[in-house]
Amino acid sequence: MGKGPIHSKSMGEGSPLWPSNAGLVRFYKGCLTFNVLYTALVEFDPFDSDDNINYLQFFVKAKRYPCCFPRSSNTSGNLHGHCNWVGITCDELGSVIHINLNGCSLRGENNITGSIPHEIGQLKTIKELDLYDNYLSGSIPSSIGNLRSLTALSLFYNNLIGSIPLEMNNLTDLETLQFSANFLSGNISKEFGIYPRLDYMDLSNNKFVGKLTGNWSQYHNLTMLNISNNKISGRLPPELGKAAQLHKLDLSSNLTVMHFLIGNLQTLRGLDLSHNFLTGELPMELGYLRMLEMLNLSHNNFTGSVPSTFKDMLSLTSVDMSNNQLRGPLPSNKAFTMARMGNNKGFCGNNTGLKPCPTPKNGKSHGLVILVTVSVFGTLGLLFMIIVGIVFCCKHIERNVEEPTETQNETFFSICNHDGKKVHEEIVNATENFSSKYCIGVGGYGSVYKALLPTGQVVAVKKFHENGGEASKKAFTSEISVLTIARHRNIIKLYGYCSHARHSFLVYEFIEKGSLANMLCDKVRAIGLEWSKRVNIVKAHLADFGTGRPLVHEPSSSDWGSFAGTFGYSAPELAYSTPANEKCDVYSFGVITLEVIMGKHPGDLISSMLTSSLPENFHQILLKDVLDQRLLPPKNQIAQEVVSIAMLAFACLLRIPESRPYMKQVSQKLSTSIPSSSIPLFTMSLAQILHAQHV
Repeated sequence: MGKGPIHSKSMGEGSPLWPSNAGLVRFYKGCLTFNVLYTALVEFDPFDSDDNINYLQFFVKAKRYPCCFPRSSNTSGNLHGHCNWVGITCDELGSVIHINLNGCSLRGENNITGSIPHEIGQLKTIKELDLYDNYLSGSIPSSIGNLRSLTALSLFYNNLIGSIPLEMNNLTDLETLQFSANFLSGNISKEFGIYPRLDYMDLSNNKFVGKLTGNWSQYHNLTMLNISNNKISGRLPPELGKAAQLHKLDLSSNLTVMHFLIGNLQTLRGLDLSHNFLTGELPMELGYLRMLEMLNLSHNNFTGSVPSTFKDMLSLTSVDMSNNQLRGPLPSNKAFTMARMGNNKGFCGNNTGLKPCPTPKNGKSHGLVILVTVSVFGTLGLLFMIIVGIVFCCKHIERNVEEPTETQNETFFSICNHDGKKVHEEIVNATENFSSKYCIGVGGYGSVYKALLPTGQVVAVKKFHENGGEASKKAFTSEISVLTIARHRNIIKLYGYCSHARHSFLVYEFIEKGSLANMLCDKVRAIGLEWSKRVNIVKAHLADFGTGRPLVHEPSSSDWGSFAGTFGYSAPELAYSTPANEKCDVYSFGVITLEVIMGKHPGDLISSMLTSSLPENFHQILLKDVLDQRLLPPKNQIAQEVVSIAMLAFACLLRIPESRPYMKQVSQKLSTSIPSSSIPLFTMSLAQILHAQHV
């Protein structure tokens, strides 16, 4: 045993480079390292000598090393024998005032139990602290925030519980942080601080929840990030793409969805995004990671084919894209000939066991040219019809603006009513050419920016992803065609659009209070959403209308079933090329409804429902325990309404689409008075809700 410690800033030979398939760092079993103190000269305030001995016993147990032996074997005349140890300095009363174990390389098999003492906060000049591979329990003491000189903190492979203390935000000199393989919990977006010098971070195999925030743009020195095997959810922030020094990135086994600027991570050598809720086509910019050696995208819901840019990833040695919905030709890279690609829709190429890709014959190629030509003219015809419709709509708006009525106090704005080129320039300038600092959201097909125009009007600009392919073009034209004729007080207004060679975007009404997801993630704002408001939240504005899938069925399109919406909100059947229908929207309504009353995405509940007709643990889980715990439990009539809404939500989430209600039925149910339930809220289980048929 005792193969050596993990040092800060020394991730070379003999150090753990990347998690194994099980997602765990290679641990050095039974070895508590003491050379973490080799740079430390620790000052104590004088205190009782018995406590000193306890301190030393906590840090020093391997007495076969020279630093642990007395300077002199004759200690019979000294009442304070510990003062004779090498590196220990005492005052005249025998209290330890200095410890200097520089270069001692102390190590041993300790198996330390108990909790980390609060007094550890007195080691104020310590540089590195390694307590990994022990049996430490309890929580991390808040006093650890006093160790402001700390550059490396390793507590992995213990039994620690609780959240990361907020006082750790004081440790701004941290370069290495390893908390993996514990039972730590808490909201990572609220409790994890900013450590600008951080180089190596491993929080894997814990119980952290929440989502990654924009603070990650400040980790300029980060080379290794592992937060696998937690319950991190939501979209990966675009700011993560600014961690340009990353070599290893492991976000596997979480609940995340993405679009972030992954193509900026040019130094990345290992990327693991497996076992998440990633959907849509594989980002083309993945192919720009020319230094990438290991790529794992397995167990997601990616669709489409492998982008042609992947053929230039010559450094790849290991690829796993199994258990997705991918199809088509594979690159000829050596890594792809040995890649794990099972449980997909069908590949062709040079891989062992794959059929070679078919070579089109000349006769068929002429037919293909004709088909493409017809498709192009058909698309142009469709665009012409859309443009005519928009011009008609704009003329109608102009007449309304010129002849306002007493009831028409809204200010209409449309790119149609202005110099289109000028407005385009204003939007580009207002967002500084779509800088990430103006980005307020990322979707399956594009990013949303906040733009302040010279007129003082604030608009939301949805910019479609570049190189988004045919699916993105369909989403763009589909959303225009629907929203130019859709008029409803709960649908966000479309002001105009821009189709440009460099970028395409839509201009929307800006909703000042932001999205529901952001409000629920903010504790103060979420508490302000009391139960009566949440009951009425279904009347809120509808956003992102129509970009999740094409809205007009084109029989000639083979991509009709493709989907690039937000996995976790979309009906599961859409992942299997099922044509979208009303029951898919009903499912999405159920997810959002549960999120409103739970205060978070109901990912775990939904997963349980999709794997079993009636999960066994639903008999033990009470409805009151899954409601948002930041609010006091609802009472009286509001409680009955919450119960009814929960029943509706679960009915909308049934696995078989035909078993779900129609939206009209849901609307009628919400509009009628709520009958009293025979089972009180405080005793109603999730199993009882699933058994109830309230639609």
